[in-house]
Amino acid sequence: MPGVQEPQVITIIGMRGAGKSTLGKEAAIRLGLDFVDLDEAITSACDGKRPPQIVAESGWDYFRTVEADCYVEAVTQAKAGGTVIACGGGIIETDRGMELLRAQWPVVMIDRHVDDIVGQLEKTAPGAPAGSGGQNHRASLGEHPRATHTRRMPKYLEVLDFRFPVVKGEADLESLTRCFVRFLHRCLGYQPLQLVSDSFFVTVTLPEYVEVSPELLRSVAHGSDVLEFRVDLLASLEHSNIVQQVAAVRRATAGTPLLYTIRSTEHGGKFSGSEKEYFELNQLGLTVGVELLDLECTWDSSKINDFVSRKGSTLLVGSYHNFDRMPDRAELAETFRRCSLGGRAAAAKVVVKGGSREDNWIVQEVGAAEVPQGCAFIGLCLGEGGRLSRVLNQVLCPATHPRLQVGAPGQLTIQEILEARRRLSLLGPSRQFCIIGPWRGQGGSASSSLCDLQARLCANAFRELSLPHICFVEPAETVVEAQRLLCLASCGGAAIVGPLGQDLFPSLAGQASEIAGMAGCMDCLVRDKDGVIKGECVAAQCLSARLQGLGLSVGAGGRAGLILGQPGRQNPMSVRVVLSGLASLGIGRCLMVKPQASDAADVKSATFLLDRSGGGQLGFEVSDCSGGGLRVDSVGTEGLAAEWNQRNPGLRVVKGDRIVEVNGAGVTEWPGSPPGCVATVSKNSAALLEQLSREQILNVKALREPQGSPPGLEHLDDLASVASMTDIDVVVLADVFVSAEEIRAVTPLLERLKPIVVEMAWPPSELAASGTTQSSESLLAAARKAGCTIVEGPEMILDQTCSLLEAWTGQAAPRQSIAKALIAEVGKLGAAPPKYLLKAAGTAWA
Repeated sequence: MPGVQEPQVITIIGMRGAGKSTLGKEAAIRLGLDFVDLDEAITSACDGKRPPQIVAESGWDYFRTVEADCYVEAVTQAKAGGTVIACGGGIIETDRGMELLRAQWPVVMIDRHVDDIVGQLEKTAPGAPAGSGGQNHRASLGEHPRATHTRRMPKYLEVLDFRFPVVKGEADLESLTRCFVRFLHRCLGYQPLQLVSDSFFVTVTLPEYVEVSPELLRSVAHGSDVLEFRVDLLASLEHSNIVQQVAAVRRATAGTPLLYTIRSTEHGGKFSGSEKEYFELNQLGLTVGVELLDLECTWDSSKINDFVSRKGSTLLVGSYHNFDRMPDRAELAETFRRCSLGGRAAAAKVVVKGGSREDNWIVQEVGAAEVPQGCAFIGLCLGEGGRLSRVLNQVLCPATHPRLQVGAPGQLTIQEILEARRRLSLLGPSRQFCIIGPWRGQGGSASSSLCDLQARLCANAFRELSLPHICFVEPAETVVEAQRLLCLASCGGAAIVGPLGQDLFPSLAGQASEIAGMAGCMDCLVRDKDGVIKGECVAAQCLSARLQGLGLSVGAGGRAGLILGQPGRQNPMSVRVVLSGLASLGIGRCLMVKPQASDAADVKSATFLLDRSGGGQLGFEVSDCSGGGLRVDSVGTEGLAAEWNQRNPGLRVVKGDRIVEVNGAGVTEWPGSPPGCVATVSKNSAALLEQLSREQILNVKALREPQGSPPGLEHLDDLASVASMTDIDVVVLADVFVSAEEIRAVTPLLERLKPIVVEMAWPPSELAASGTTQSSESLLAAARKAGCTIVEGPEMILDQTCSLLEAWTGQAAPRQSIAKALIAEVGKLGAAPPKYLLKAAGTAWA
């Protein structure tokens, strides 16, 4: 397996009906990659003929030749930024197809349960070819889908690098898509798991995960950095069963990493198979993309070394368990060194039977002394007398959960361990700080660039301050995903880039600062000494402080601000940030050009799943909507919708949603629907009402209009009125891109009033002006020419990064080194740094 560099091509394989095109396309959108549907490429190469027609006219052999040629062409034409190629299910039917796949990395199989595939393919469509599984866009294979699945499965397993299992009966496409994107993100090494102080894993000892309540798994995962998945305790060690159990855990726990463990009888587990079986089962763990894998160090060293060489992005925990005695220091030292796997393990785990209280310290001391740099250690003593070792153990400490049976004497819950550490002042020194933002393809290049920049600046600052913390970017698109990170004791805080700062606000409003409360959003979260998360809005703070420093006094009346750009398309939070920053100075009137109501980019889709098989009312009222569909008129405080909203705060059913599809009922094209959104709407509201009234399981899709303006914002109907304004003291560029029309309209105002012009965007707008805004000069260039005081984007990034770091660490930020780093970043973009940055970097730089 290659190293974990970003691949140029991600190839997706699997049975027809597995969801390759659907999931592949959505993953490509979120990851910011190109997408090629191989069947569509074949149709294009064959003058518009679909696969059934090609097969009918020229036969399967010809089709397979064209298919392989088109795959080669797609790989050859793949851009450096990355391409996802969704292959047809039969690309493995020929020797040439197999050879092409063997030559590529990574090849990802979507492993949908065969029962669900058969159910999908047996839905008959009018005019479908006989034997095609009822699908009129697929050629007939001349056999039942089960027979095809049985015949093809060994070939899929031969060429795949990763295997994405789908829980049997999965019906929530949105949740499945998020799970698949996270799977690719972790498997391909884009973001490895971070191991820091006060991190924990909880062992779930269940024979069947698919039969356990998802709510129980979510509860157990809450506050746990990692869940240990004990393979040896499963009811069946058949590979097909194991992958289904993995899928069930991932489905329920919103991205909680898994520690895949096969504990042998020699080490206190139940696995009694051969060495060959042990490593085959562990290889399965690598293919399903587990984040961590436990590897017992007592197996044959050559087998261990061979396995380690193929681990890819999975982190290894070398382990040893001795239930009989306490080894002496020399033996302990050798055991820790062996468990470090030659420095290639992420953690070395040694568990022994201690004989005295002192043994708890000894196992910790030896572990700290013997593992190489970059390798963590887990040193534990068994039994009641070993509880102290769990309090002392800093990284990946095993723990139990109040809702689980205690698996062994001496186990403690996460809260019990943390409470003991607080009382004894033993909380660890290192923390993880994450920059939570949208996926690269969802938030646009500007949001992605800002996330990456902040992570680099903060990581460099931690090193400058000699702090052992780490900082990294963690993509998230729902409140649940963000809260998974924020509830960890190992998480010291987070920066929020994008709309999640607004979505998270309701759950943290009681812990928000005054200015964050004014904004109704937060971009900085900090865990205090008592473990409570506090919310701040440092961007608004910095805007207010900077304007005060430039002479705008607090409380002076009769002033207004003007916001330029259209940040609401990708980050509606930025408008709220500007409003609260200006309001803190007494500027209560802000103006912004009204966005086009018909702008398709503002229309979003929403999906929610309601199950009334256990009884209960839907809990919302609908009415016929002009143009098609049903409008949600109200959502009650009780009922299935209210329960859904409580479980999924980031995916709430809200008043104004336009229901356009229920279980796929009666859909036709929706004119003007934006790319990536629900592109269908029922013209027959009665069909939707019938589904809502009759069906027990309801998969509801809706179109959601953009939210209304935040308080304090006045929308201008057109740009013409801008030139005649007389009370504008501040002009804020809240988006990277400002149209040429906006620049032309505001230039007379800049020349006449000379307001302070503040850029709240990254990268610097002058670099984005060429081509994108169709303007020969940027807004800042026009303001500079008019003699306005200007605050450029890199200056605001400097202030915000310093404020963020000071909130996180309680220490003064290394402002000079951050300024130097920002100057280098600006230089990479081909721009000259602002004088403010040069001054902050020191006289030698200035």
